Amino acid sequence: MKFKALSTLAGLFASAVLSLAAPAHAADESLSAVLAKKSIALGVASDFPPYGYMGPDFKLTGVDVATAQLIADKLGVKAELVPVSTPNRIPYLQTKKIDLIVSALGKNPEREKVIDFTVAYAPFFQAVFGPKALSIKSFDDLAGKSIAVTRGTIQDELMTIVRQTQQTVFMITHDVDEAILLADRILLMSNGNESEAGYVPGGIAEVVVNPLPRERVRASLHHLDGYYELRNHIVDFLVSRAIAH
Repeated sequence: MKFKALSTLAGLFASAVLSLAAPAHAADESLSAVLAKKSIALGVASDFPPYGYMGPDFKLTGVDVATAQLIADKLGVKAELVPVSTPNRIPYLQTKKIDLIVSALGKNPEREKVIDFTVAYAPFFQAVFGPKALSIKSFDDLAGKSIAVTRGTIQDELMTIVRQTQQTVFMITHDVDEAILLADRILLMSNGNESEAGYVPGGIAEVVVNPLPRERVRASLHHLDGYYELRNHIVDFLVSRAIAH
């Protein structure tokens, strides 16, 4: 299958910023609430080094984790570090599961409609990486090539490409929310299993048709009727029915 998705070509500059759940006038109330409860819930990545990841001691560490702790220290409150992923970090903020995102989140007009931002505190680059012999000068040069992408903004680019080209795209992901956001059909794969007769390979165990409206938006995905039923069905499969027999 051809998988064509890309957010930017090499060299585009972006910035990580702190994100708040509300416009400035409501942010004052949020700050008062944080000071009153003497703790602040900070959404940080747990799988995105060097910004946020699990250290050898199984504790969260990284640039964003240190920034989050610094914020709590300056406020004189306890830091509650909450691991978040790219698809769920904004919904977590909107539903008040966290008070602040410190998770390499770039600022863009779409996000500014639903959350507030501080000034940038760290620069980072999004780029396309490949062998030296591979010459990529434009999006057209990526046609027919397999591309590994991160979750988040690139998901939006992928959906745009699918709409414009009407191509069928096969994407492998371990993220339940990403599958629900992007896919019309979700193929649930069983794990391989060792047996007395030898190794039993995994395969497609179930095909789940996504009943949610096709024009899905990451920030409001959890508000759609049927979202939790679909998500719970997939999670139930992963935790109890994914072993091949």
